[in-house]
Amino acid sequence: MSPQGELKGTERPTIAALDEAMERYVKIRNKRMSPTEQEVEARQAVEKHMQENKLTIYRHSEQLLQATLIPAEIKAKVKSLSEDEPQE
Repeated sequence: MSPQGELKGTERPTIAALDEAMERYVKIRNKRMSPTEQEVEARQAVEKHMQENKLTIYRHSEQLLQATLIPAEIKAKVKSLSEDEPQE
């Protein structure tokens, strides 16, 4: 309800099922976004360490992971490597 109130006959409709659906959606969306924010922070840490060490490609020492820093975008892409993939 607005701070001024609503005039009789102009009240907004209340649809309980729609209210519940919207609340459920917001909970699910917020739950999904939390890991996304953590992922962004983790990727930024990878980018920071690569820049500090002046690296554009880095292979994880124990796992099949490779990070590539794209200088024009200053953005790191981390991917899993398969056993069959050529090693860079």
